[in-house]
Amino acid sequence: MIDQRVKMSDDRECLINRLISNVLFEDKGCWTYTKSLNWGYGRIKIKGRMMRAHRVSYLLFVGCIPGNLEIDHLCRNKACINPTHLELVTHKINMNRRGYSPPTKDYCSRGHPRTPENLYFHSSSKWGECILCKKYTARIRYLSHSNPIRRRSEAFDTPHA
Repeated sequence: MIDQRVKMSDDRECLINRLISNVLFEDKGCWTYTKSLNWGYGRIKIKGRMMRAHRVSYLLFVGCIPGNLEIDHLCRNKACINPTHLELVTHKINMNRRGYSPPTKDYCSRGHPRTPENLYFHSSSKWGECILCKKYTARIRYLSHSNPIRRRSEAFDTPHA
């Protein structure tokens, strides 16, 4: 559907010009989209719908994007729309390149054991979060927001382990 919206755009050259007119060409080769950003990604409106600028760039200069693949920024610049910096990969490969991989340690980053009793699983985390760390983070948030006079340092008065 997105492919069709870009292909059916009134004038392909006009769309390319709109895209390129909002680009900052950097020394390292990135074409940084500057007009509208959301979470670091460029956005452009086509036929009344906002689309990610790097996806539009890929569709215009390279070709279609299969449903089971996503675009990886080889330059690690989310706002870059240079088609030579974009590569189609699976979600797993994209996440592994970012460093998102299943934990291999038996302890979390604060040293708590990664046991089934101490792990909390929710929809956005397939590997589980440390319950003790979540409680500690919630305590810091509560202390820093519940009373403006209190400071984060109060959370450190009692050990969280």
